[in-house]
Amino acid sequence: MQNSLKILLCFTALLIGQLAHAELFVEVVEKSGLVQARVSPTDPSPWREVNAGDRLGLPVEIETGDASTVKLRAGTDVFELKSKTRVSVPAAAAKSDTGLSRVLQWFGTAWYKITRGPDEFSVDTPHLVAVVKGTQFSIVVEEGASVVSLIEGRLAVSLLNDRDEFEMMLSGDVASASLSDGLQVFGSDASTSS
Repeated sequence: MQNSLKILLCFTALLIGQLAHAELFVEVVEKSGLVQARVSPTDPSPWREVNAGDRLGLPVEIETGDASTVKLRAGTDVFELKSKTRVSVPAAAAKSDTGLSRVLQWFGTAWYKITRGPDEFSVDTPHLVAVVKGTQFSIVVEEGASVVSLIEGRLAVSLLNDRDEFEMMLSGDVASASLSDGLQVFGSDASTSS
């Protein structure tokens, strides 16, 4: 009897431990049009269509088609992908159940609402890195450039290949990065930091 009780207590402790470390997922809150996902950019399996209510494990790559949008939630983070947009969320981006630490935006337009503390979330594009300081912002990635529009809060941006030198953006600022023009911030007085 005592051995059975010990086994039951050990099993219960193991189960509670597993629940406490539950993996973060990306939930499809709502969608319109064609929205597809796959495990990762290197995954040989084909894209599969996703629907509202689906829970996508990490890593995951998500893409919207023509005239399509999707609203996603991961913990407390919310982001919306507009038409013809692709993002990847690496497995290492999971930060317990609070949200993500990193999204890679390959092309297209996305709107992000991040409510956690500073320096806990970044978006990498082919041209720049945006490090969140608790904010709402959108990013547009095109073939030759990436543009960040800061709606609310603060955001640090840097060139992808120079993460040590960044510009601090304030509400209403717009930043642009390209290979030919480098990083430019327009709007209020932007400050360069390192």
